[in-house]
Amino acid sequence: MRETFVGCKSGKAVTMNTSNKVLMLKPLTLADLKKEIADFEKIRIEEYWGGLTKKSAQGLWVEGLNNRIVAKISTPNYFTNAALQRMAGEKLTSGDAIKKLRSLPLEEQQRRLSLVMPEAAADLPSIFRSEYQPQIIACDFNQLAREQGSPENFVNHLFERLGQNGMELYHAPRYFELLTLLWARGYILFPFSFYDLDRKSKWETIKNGRYSLHKIELWKSARASIPSKITRRLSEFDKHVKHFLVVTDVHSAEDMSNELITEYESAMMKWTATTKVHGTPQFYSANSLTVASTHCMGCGLN
Repeated sequence: MRETFVGCKSGKAVTMNTSNKVLMLKPLTLADLKKEIADFEKIRIEEYWGGLTKKSAQGLWVEGLNNRIVAKISTPNYFTNAALQRMAGEKLTSGDAIKKLRSLPLEEQQRRLSLVMPEAAADLPSIFRSEYQPQIIACDFNQLAREQGSPENFVNHLFERLGQNGMELYHAPRYFELLTLLWARGYILFPFSFYDLDRKSKWETIKNGRYSLHKIELWKSARASIPSKITRRLSEFDKHVKHFLVVTDVHSAEDMSNELITEYESAMMKWTATTKVHGTPQFYSANSLTVASTHCMGCGLN
């Protein structure tokens, strides 16, 4: 259910989603979604690329120039031969290209890798070996959006799949990342059942500023404000902070209100009383961010 409140200092309307469906906060056209998917692909590629440009634990070269042994033969771990040739600047076998690139200073190796850095999922097949492509983007989100027919169906499909068994490898974290980006940009609110979703990547994604954008600062502020006397249960409070943020469109402490806090706490009580989540309703009421964080986010509520 969509519920609306007024920020105590900002005077802005604040929405909370207490339903089990993704809530669309503002219009998201197919054209908008296509742009957001393109932005997600670029962010995700940059994130993955950062790991390839770090110094390898195997030697004095970057991670992207690692080899692996297949049938007693050493082969490039990540890149296609065509990509390695572009980096080397000449037509060489994969093995010789790797040797040439490894002989360069680390900074030059990183520069050479930048020559083939992809910008979108469509560029991956020409650069990465096929087994590494799913790790980066996982699937064709544009095709999936077309199959679902509308942006609303698409985002609800992603969330529903996250609650099901048998998901393809690497899909869950990529789904969360794209949904988190849409949330951070004000298009959606996650369902209230987000808390009970049995996916380890959900909490990590929310605190990844690449996808949560400016929302990460609000999370940091709330987390830092938790009283020291309860830091022994910091992980539980931290989850409530994240949960509260993904089911509301609070942008700053000035958007908080006693009514919002009370209703969130009430919704959490009702929800925990009817789910299999660990703990008791009393635990989640007494230890939710309503006490530990929302009151501590600078709104000055009593």
